[in-house]
Amino acid sequence: MMLEPFFLLDRPVALALALLTVLLLHSLGKAWLHYLQHKRPFPGVPMAKGSNFLFGHFGAVTKKGSFQESSRILEVDSANEFGQTGFWVFHLPFLSVNSVIDARTVLNNEHERQPPTLFKHFSKNFLGEKNLLTINGREWKFHRGM
Repeated sequence: MMLEPFFLLDRPVALALALLTVLLLHSLGKAWLHYLQHKRPFPGVPMAKGSNFLFGHFGAVTKKGSFQESSRILEVDSANEFGQTGFWVFHLPFLSVNSVIDARTVLNNEHERQPPTLFKHFSKNFLGEKNLLTINGREWKFHRGM
């Protein structure tokens, strides 16, 4: 028996296959959205509530109201007992810490950062091309004691 192309199948069989394909794509789409909304920026660190699958926590960061209210929702209400919270701004993972010791640990151990492109462009106008906010790698390790 030779396999027939999809468009040459009987109408009920073609409709059943089309319906099955739509249902499969719908369930895969729902599973992917669930994964994106519950994916943690850093394993072992709690994630702030209110993540959007497309924009991350950008909506919560730019919410109307005061900056203190937004930071309280993101950083304090969702933090673990050590004051650590992970959140997304678009597709970039961010870590918020409330302890000076944690901040020093992160800054001493992490030397590869990915600031947004617009931030790099505008900060170089104010701070210069070799500023501590945008340099990486060996330069960062050399100058981080400042």
